[in-house]
Amino acid sequence: MRVGIPGPGVTWNDDDLPPLFRVNDQLAITHQSESFRAVRAQLIVLLAATTSAMLAERLGSHVPALLAALLYALTIGIGLRTTRRRARARWQAHRAVAELLKSLAWQYMVHGGIFHSQVANADALFAERVEERLREMRKVGWEDSRNGVHARGEGQITPAMRQVRAKAFSVRRDIYLRERLLE
Repeated sequence: MRVGIPGPGVTWNDDDLPPLFRVNDQLAITHQSESFRAVRAQLIVLLAATTSAMLAERLGSHVPALLAALLYALTIGIGLRTTRRRARARWQAHRAVAELLKSLAWQYMVHGGIFHSQVANADALFAERVEERLREMRKVGWEDSRNGVHARGEGQITPAMRQVRAKAFSVRRDIYLRERLLE
């Protein structure tokens, strides 16, 4: 893990964000891929079923009609399996948590929002705010992957985040403009 602070020619990366961000970002990508594969498979089978039904009508044959019926049933089966696996809902929940953590991390680093310069213990406030938001996300179906590890928002502040927070306002502003807004 790189701990250097972004400067001229140095690029900020996801390793500089909270570990839980990286986990949820990866889970979101995995579930998104699963969701896309399921939709693609369902559309391909549906297209094949429609083609077979069209052939049955033109040829007046029962074989393509039977094939079409089987393919339509397979389409329904794929849809039911997709619904049970909840890939799309998981993708959206993990993406929401990843973006939430990214936003809180940037606020913490640049002294934004409730993490302003006069906050007595910004680290504790960050941990508290992370847990508060994650409790809200659990209510809408997000599944916490931490299994008790850093289960109170602790351990989510990386050394790079602390280093950016310690910088002067002008440096923090430049990092934010370059790495967050231009992203």
